[in-house]
Amino acid sequence: MTFHRESGRAYHAIIDRPDGVVVRLKGGSYNPFEPPLPHDIAHLVVEDGLGLEHGLWGVIAAGGLFGQNAVLAGRRRPHATRRARELVKAHHDELNQAEMVVAAVCRMVHEGREGDRRMLAQLTGRWRPDPAAAGRIPAVGARLREAAADWDAVPVGETLALEWGGVSRRARGAR
Repeated sequence: MTFHRESGRAYHAIIDRPDGVVVRLKGGSYNPFEPPLPHDIAHLVVEDGLGLEHGLWGVIAAGGLFGQNAVLAGRRRPHATRRARELVKAHHDELNQAEMVVAAVCRMVHEGREGDRRMLAQLTGRWRPDPAAAGRIPAVGARLREAAADWDAVPVGETLALEWGGVSRRARGAR
């Protein structure tokens, strides 16, 4: 997927879904980071790194759409609009959980507290991770810092291409 820097703090992402549909996601919010990190890049890094299958990007890859999405190209299956709404509704709790986890992990990393056991306990108390996920937070933190630095280097009008393992796995599995 590619993230396109617009003027000011605006950006958008383009994702080529496994079903061949190309979707645009309008963004503009940032997570507290230095340098500033677009919220949707933070979602990508955290969801991928912690294996959140039904967060923002997992639901979009599976065919879900949100208000900030637009379909740019590709043939959609019959009843795709209804199915997109159903996917979002079916994964409502996991999407909310992903929002909380992304915010918490970004805060932990920004404050340099990836290994803080008390913060990890609070985080995992609200989130049902696989047993190894909390141990991956330091690696996710390194990826977040790297992504923030990469984004900071992107001039207005240019793009940053990022890969998400979840999309690749689904693409292979869908064929």
